[in-house]
Amino acid sequence: MQPTVALIGHLDGGIDQVFDAAVGPQVVESRDRMPRRIGALRLADRRLTRLADVMGSQSVVQAQLTLWHFPGHALGIGADVNPAWLGELRTADVLGFVIHPAAEAEVESALRSSADDLAAELALWDLEVLEGAAARARERATTGPRVERREAQHTLDLLDRTREQLAASTVLDASALTPDDRRALRGFGLFAVKPRAVIANVADLDAPGAARATANLSAFAVVAGETEAEIWSLEPEDAGDFRDDLGLPGTAADRVGAAVMQAAGLHLFYTANRAAATAWLLPVGGTALEAAATIHSDFAQRFIGADVAPCDEVVTAGGLAPLRAAGRLQRVGRDQVLADRDVLQIHFSR
Repeated sequence: MQPTVALIGHLDGGIDQVFDAAVGPQVVESRDRMPRRIGALRLADRRLTRLADVMGSQSVVQAQLTLWHFPGHALGIGADVNPAWLGELRTADVLGFVIHPAAEAEVESALRSSADDLAAELALWDLEVLEGAAARARERATTGPRVERREAQHTLDLLDRTREQLAASTVLDASALTPDDRRALRGFGLFAVKPRAVIANVADLDAPGAARATANLSAFAVVAGETEAEIWSLEPEDAGDFRDDLGLPGTAADRVGAAVMQAAGLHLFYTANRAAATAWLLPVGGTALEAAATIHSDFAQRFIGADVAPCDEVVTAGGLAPLRAAGRLQRVGRDQVLADRDVLQIHFSR
């Protein structure tokens, strides 16, 4: 399942521009009760292409994220925010904060400040949800069978702790929550527990300075939204030259994708054979068994072991077979933690 990323911000942030710059012309206009624009954020990967070459793969399947936003809907203190829109946002896996910093502003500090403002607005909506839930739990804690009252009191204690933390900060410390706490809060879709990537939508002239200012920041990206949305109409070589002139590395999809991956704590692993070389998403710290389940549930259920090697070593050796012949292909068990861009070959019972 592809993680979903919802772009949000204020009306002047240029969300449409960032969306178009990141996903290009292949956009789906949904016909739901709350119309949204949906696009695939493709994670272009040169390593995967080189792996496909050495493995003789007939096709290359890049990893991708699902990006969406709701035209005409935005945050803003005092703005008329549609509750149905907020409800849809709560279903996203990752939030993309789109910010349009003033040209004369210090980009890094302006981005942090603006991101904090958006987070504070979302925290107010979280508090409203938690207060309603706490009122219902309080009522259940004083009526009904004893077991239900005890469960309701536990929920009420958790909600009160969560409200206190949100009142002091706009982000919940997930490490302070037990697995049971996280499961209990999951149903509320709290914004405060969702990963956040910050995207600066800047003018062409500000792009190089913004890129330098955010180069060492985690989960930040810079996009020259208006211009990069138009670059999709150019030939690839011309588009690359245009981006070089803007002083921006790679494509808007590359930059936004990298920020989202950092925010969500995701990385890639690969599988490759004659049919296809494929990139898969896996949480950082994910195991070989979890990777097998990502590919297909049957692989996890019948998992015996896996051969693992870094992609660069596979490419240098000319494939998995030469590594195996040299005794440099590692056979691992289900609990082996995969590194970013490991190549995985799964062995399972027939």
